[in-house]
Amino acid sequence: MPEENIPIPETIDLAAFVSREAHDLKSPFNRILGFTRMVLKGMDGPLTDLQREDLTTVYENSRQAMSFVSNLIDMARLSRGEKTPEWNEYPLDEVLTEAVKAWRADFSEERVTLKMDVPPCTLRADAALLRQAIRYVLSYAAAWVKAPAEILVQAGESSGTCLLRVQSRGEKDIAAPEMELSMWGFIAGRIIALHGGEIRSAKRGDEGASFEIALPLPHPIPSP
Repeated sequence: MPEENIPIPETIDLAAFVSREAHDLKSPFNRILGFTRMVLKGMDGPLTDLQREDLTTVYENSRQAMSFVSNLIDMARLSRGEKTPEWNEYPLDEVLTEAVKAWRADFSEERVTLKMDVPPCTLRADAALLRQAIRYVLSYAAAWVKAPAEILVQAGESSGTCLLRVQSRGEKDIAAPEMELSMWGFIAGRIIALHGGEIRSAKRGDEGASFEIALPLPHPIPSP
């Protein structure tokens, strides 16, 4: 093979690179998680308590790193317009319930209690994407405050719009994870914009964080 010049790019589209290389970015963490889970199940033989504790730490930290990478990929694809929603009509309370189930994997009831006041409301949405957006808004609100804390979720209709309010109450956590907060906020905002909505208000202070989200209601089909 004859020699050829190696192209050295002077600039690179990072969003395009991250989106394109998503599989390779995730693969090392998938392997670590898979092998660690296998060893923790005892498939390579019994473990001492100390070994199990150490491997559990490896597993949990790898899971967190995988979450960071997945969020970066989502951010890249959302910024490039590569997420294509699959539209259907869903009750808001159903989407919220599923979002809360996923959110509870990271925020236990001992850490934060959740109260919901959500009247019947139907949205035209991509259920998976909207669940992700709501989960990340809840995560932001919860991570901003120390445990024990409380989150209140309210919804209502106004002028063809569904207004969703999320508010956390508690003492500000000075160790709140700023990188994750930025990721959650960006992803939630872009997904809500994909749905024709907007985050009208997003505030945080010493006693909690609050969000007001507006989502358009489906237009009624005129009678023939």
